[in-house]
Amino acid sequence: MHCVFLVLFLSSIMTEAGDSNPNLAARTYIIHMDTVKISALDRSLGGTRKWHEVILDAIQHKENGIDEALELLYVYNAALTGFAAKLTPRQLASIKELDGFISAHADKLLSLHTTHIPEFLGPQASGILET
Repeated sequence: MHCVFLVLFLSSIMTEAGDSNPNLAARTYIIHMDTVKISALDRSLGGTRKWHEVILDAIQHKENGIDEALELLYVYNAALTGFAAKLTPRQLASIKELDGFISAHADKLLSLHTTHIPEFLGPQASGILET
């Protein structure tokens, strides 16, 4: 029952969520969800599906006959509850409207500053790091 309500709720959000340019390229985002609310959703699904599948299926929608495909990259469930996915701006806006949404962070590539930790930290650190 809860699952059906959630899907209907998410479907109504999809029709209201608009974007000035729905054809913008998808970007990778790390989505953080509320653990308590997601656990309740997972229990209500009864093991038939996972919570992230329901959420991602609900936000996929068609515009002019073209699917806005979602690419799930990773599901987080240890340090935080969430997932990484490639999302269009419209899909991101839809996720932000969900009950249980906490935050979304665009994934960015960071450059490595050093591969020489002892030299970088100084001579006093070299004795600590040696085995």
